[in-house]
Amino acid sequence: MYIYIKELKKDEELAQNIDMPIFLKKIIIKFIKKFNIITLKKIDEKHTLYIIPKVKKIKTIQKIINKKPKEKIILSKELKKYEKDLGLPKEKKPIIYYIYEILKYSIEKAGKKVELQNIHILADNYNKQNIEIITYLLDKVKTLNIVTNSTQKYNILENKIYNEQGILITVANNKNKSLKRANIIINLDFKSEKLQEYTINRNAILINCTNEKVEIKYFQGIIINDINIKIENKPNHEELCNEFNEEDIYTSFETISSKYIENIQKIEENKIEITNIIGNNGIINTKELLNIQKELDKLQKLN
Repeated sequence: MYIYIKELKKDEELAQNIDMPIFLKKIIIKFIKKFNIITLKKIDEKHTLYIIPKVKKIKTIQKIINKKPKEKIILSKELKKYEKDLGLPKEKKPIIYYIYEILKYSIEKAGKKVELQNIHILADNYNKQNIEIITYLLDKVKTLNIVTNSTQKYNILENKIYNEQGILITVANNKNKSLKRANIIINLDFKSEKLQEYTINRNAILINCTNEKVEIKYFQGIIINDINIKIENKPNHEELCNEFNEEDIYTSFETISSKYIENIQKIEENKIEITNIIGNNGIINTKELLNIQKELDKLQKLN
């Protein structure tokens, strides 16, 4: 079950849920506002919208959480700033399913082609999802390089891919050389402290798929932590899209499959479009991407 929480903005939001003459509606609305009463709107069997008063917001949200400890709480864009104060758990970021779309967005905005790129993937764990991501990206970029502590296990995958598909990937873990000239890095599961052990191209573009904020010494490149999306096909939740993050909405309405490729297919079917990529300091604009690409082009000429 999912609970959406937003702040009351207009009286009309309350009036929509009250089936009675207008003069009685006005009396009820005044009562609701005066006594800071929470109003509920059922979206469907699994989703309910809670509209809370403007005052005592944190206290009110906490009250809802305490009463519904097993429910998934989704805050509006305006209320998200209170997530840390409320101690809400960090959910796994959905960008893991948008890796290729993020690559396309960031690379094409910088005037380059995805299929010509040399990509480095940081994969500390040898697990089903990491293997599926690597396999999915094989024919979408020029070359794939896996940087990992699990070199023996990934060497088996390297040989399997070459024998079955004739595609050559590299597997390495040289902390001084593996990422020194890497332009585009996808961090699947390296912790921040682990990244500090590597010599990393300071002008690289790094897509961070972990929940942890990544900090790299002397780094001047771009770290992509999250995205904003636009949902083209909106199954019965149009009213939520104005005030809630659309990636939160999509994740709550779509059943996440255990198979990576099935989640990708759902994203394509629903015509999900990335509207912004987000870094450590907020939205990353096209100018930033172009400037980084210029630096990468300079380095490539020198090398």
